[in-house]
Amino acid sequence: MINPRILIAEGAQPPPFALADGFLKAAYRESNMTRRLGLILLITSSLTIGAAAFGQQAANDQQSSAADQSLQKQKKRGPGKETARGGEDIGKGVGKGAVSAGKGAGGAAVDLATLHPIDAGASLGKGAAGAGKDIGVGSVKGTAKIGRGVGGGFKKLGKKVVGKGRKKKKDQR
Repeated sequence: MINPRILIAEGAQPPPFALADGFLKAAYRESNMTRRLGLILLITSSLTIGAAAFGQQAANDQQSSAADQSLQKQKKRGPGKETARGGEDIGKGVGKGAVSAGKGAGGAAVDLATLHPIDAGASLGKGAAGAGKDIGVGSVKGTAKIGRGVGGGFKKLGKKVVGKGRKKKKDQR
C-alpha cells in the first residue's frame, strides 16, 4: 500500500475524497492516467489543426494568384493611395481584433457570473485567438500594401531622376 504522507512529500496531492489506502491508490492512478490522456489529446489536436492549416494555405495561394491577375487588369493606384490603403487595412484588422477580444471578454464575464469558470476560460481564449488572428491578418495585408506603395514611389522617383519618365514636348524635337 502507498503511504499518503510519502505522496504528499513527493509533490503529488491526494484527492480530498481518498480516505483509505485503497481509494488513495486508485485515485492516484486515475489522476495520472487523466494527465497522460490530456497530453495525448493536446498533441493530437495540435497536429490536426496544423495539418488543416497547412492544407488551407495552398488554397489561399491559388486564390491570391487569381486576385493578382484581376488587379493587373484594373487601373493601378498611385503609390500614395496604395500606402493609404495599407494603413486602412491595418486599422480594419485592429478594429476587428478589438471586437473579437470584447466578445470573448463579455462571454467570459457572463460565464464567470453563472459560475462556469471553465467556459469562461474557453470564451476568453477564443476571443484572444480571434483578436490575434484579425490583427495579424490586417497587419500583414496592410504592410504588404504599404511596401508596394513605397516601392512604387521609389520607382516613380527613379524614373524622374534618370529621365525615362518625361514626355517629349513638341517644341523640343
